[in-house]
Amino acid sequence: MAQPKLEFLTAEEVESIHLTSLKILEETGVIFPVKEALGVFHERGAKVNHETGLVKIPPDIVEEAIAKVPPQVTLFARDPKYDVPVQKDTVTFGTIGNATHVLDLETGERRRATNRDLADITRVIDACQNILHLEPQVTPQDVPKEASYQYSWATTLKNTVKHVRLSAHGKDGVQDGIKMGSAIAGGQQALKTKPFISFMALIPSPLAHDPTVCEGFMEAARLGFPIWFESGPVAGASAPVTLAGALALNNAEVLSGIVLAQLVRPGTPVIYGSFLRIMDMRTGNVSISSPEFCIFRPCIASLARYYKMPSWAGVMLNDAKIIDCQAGYEKALSALMSALGGVNLLCGMQLDNEHIVSAEDMVVNDEIVGAVLRILRGFDVNKETLALEVIDEIGPRGVFLRSRHTMDHYRRELWSPSITERSTWTEWKAKGEPDMWKVARERTKKILKTHEREPLSHQVASELDAIARQAAKRLVKT
Repeated sequence: MAQPKLEFLTAEEVESIHLTSLKILEETGVIFPVKEALGVFHERGAKVNHETGLVKIPPDIVEEAIAKVPPQVTLFARDPKYDVPVQKDTVTFGTIGNATHVLDLETGERRRATNRDLADITRVIDACQNILHLEPQVTPQDVPKEASYQYSWATTLKNTVKHVRLSAHGKDGVQDGIKMGSAIAGGQQALKTKPFISFMALIPSPLAHDPTVCEGFMEAARLGFPIWFESGPVAGASAPVTLAGALALNNAEVLSGIVLAQLVRPGTPVIYGSFLRIMDMRTGNVSISSPEFCIFRPCIASLARYYKMPSWAGVMLNDAKIIDCQAGYEKALSALMSALGGVNLLCGMQLDNEHIVSAEDMVVNDEIVGAVLRILRGFDVNKETLALEVIDEIGPRGVFLRSRHTMDHYRRELWSPSITERSTWTEWKAKGEPDMWKVARERTKKILKTHEREPLSHQVASELDAIARQAAKRLVKT
């Protein structure tokens, strides 16, 4: 059985994008506004302007760094049942973070996200069987803004046993995240052995690193923690409007971060990623669910495979504001195209251009992912599945429903949905004509009442909260 694959780029086109990116890095350059980073590049032989922070990286440095990236990484979880070994053909789904608003579970109205919302949403994700890794989905608006990362990390880590991705928000921020993980693991060495946290590094476009994030991912690299790299250029705004040009710029930006991580610590586990999207030229708004957004995802996977690196991309994101028809088709298109394209780690699941999260939407997302994974699995063709003997036995006008063959195979062959409506019209009317949002909302309420996870001890949970409070004390300006 061959795993289905979707390719938009030929081998020659991937090579062309790569060579263009090398020229961007060598001739145009990238700004690294961090003295330590400039020193690392200068020592290695790159052309460094210490006044402007512009670094021009020769191809040999780039190629050498690429060669040092481990081809596989394991996203460990607090519960080993949810460990995710990321290998060549791995395709798994997770969430991204930092939304500021939620759709209220009771009223459906948009409102500012709270720390309680984050806890509830995280518990729902923890119960979703197809969502295997996550980032704090919302930034609580009822905690000190300056330490909102630390508060969201503490809340998320307390409410899931799955792998959690944190933001590489400064050297001190990364250390705070590692302190939290170490408190749970029983020490930093135990955490480093099986890190159930990793760090996200976003590179702003075009071609200029954020100093806080740069310092953060350098610290994560020094300590040997996995780093997810991404840049999010907008085709037509912060990147060329042509898809090929946008990909070349995106690739150069991501490689620039990966190169620095490998110079800091050769062999640092990294994940090659992208948040490449487009500008809607009619409205001037950024779209994160356009057909072009979907096309970019398989291309990102092709580039990562070329470099023999694990890949990730933002998917299942919506320009839609609520759970409606638009949200459904936007999620399904990007999820299916990205999975068929071979992206290893697919992360998203937010509404309104990443601004809104809905707890019941996680239940819908879990359903969509289940269907996508079933398509991706394909089917076996062999003597048993061809079923010649069964067909011969049942014969013309026969019924296969009661056959032993059907009983033996239907669970694997046929996907069984959880909230998708498949009853007759009469049966559906008798149930009160529920739409998917209503069904998902009831399922979400049930999860919040009944889902149990392995809790952290009171002492460890208190230690996480204390780290967040200490960060607030350190960062809040009075």
